[in-house]
Amino acid sequence: MADKIYTIAVATTDGEMSNTHFGRADKFYIYDADSDGYVELREVRHVEPICKGGYHYKDEMQRGVEKFADCGYVIAAKIGEGAAGVLSQNGIKSFEIAGYIYDAIDRLIEYEGLLNLFEI
Repeated sequence: MADKIYTIAVATTDGEMSNTHFGRADKFYIYDADSDGYVELREVRHVEPICKGGYHYKDEMQRGVEKFADCGYVIAAKIGEGAAGVLSQNGIKSFEIAGYIYDAIDRLIEYEGLLNLFEI
């Protein structure tokens, strides 16, 4: 049995693909997953997009990121440096992975597993 449960927010327009920019997304699918292949959709979370025509305000970015405080990871087709930085400051790892959601989740978990091989 897997030791760790990953809680992952995925920016999507259709619930099948990671296919939108983090700051432009108006909904995220929230999944629980583990390294044994368990993946379950927990909820669809509707949010106000953070990006306002190519720019964002720092306080809006922080409020937007706080909506993912229960998630350890965010996957989006694109994530700007500013958003990635604020996510990281809030303890959330961000990944740019476009494609089918389940494939993206598998890639994230595989990557995390490789990182854990080198932890002492």
